[in-house]
Amino acid sequence: MSTYIFIFILTLIFLLIPLFGSPRAYRALKRLVVGDRWEFNGNYRRISRNNQKLLDFDEVDKLHIRTTTGESDEHRLTILQSNGNKIEIDQSSDFHEIFALADDIASVLGVEVAHEK
Repeated sequence: MSTYIFIFILTLIFLLIPLFGSPRAYRALKRLVVGDRWEFNGNYRRISRNNQKLLDFDEVDKLHIRTTTGESDEHRLTILQSNGNKIEIDQSSDFHEIFALADDIASVLGVEVAHEK
C-alpha cells in the first residue's frame, strides 16, 4: 500500500515541478483559476490587465460587442484600438451582462459601444 502512495507522490512531483518551474505556465494556471484583473485607471488614463499596462485611453477607438449564434448565443466584448488591434475583455452568453459591462467601461473611456451580429 505504501508503495502505491510513494509512486503517486512521485508522479505528482514530476508532473507539477515543470508546471510551477515555468513562470509562463504558472501565470497561465493562475489566470485559469483566478481570472484576469482589469484596471481602468482614470487618473493615469491607462488600461491594465493583471498589473501590466496594455494601453492608454487615447488609443481606444471604441468597444465592440460581437454576437455569434449557434446552439446558444455567445457575446464577446473587445476593445478596438486606433491602430486596428483588438483586445478581448470578456465573453458571455448573457447579452445584458456584456452590454452593461461595455456601457460602464465606455462611460469611463468616453467611447461608443458598437454591436455586430
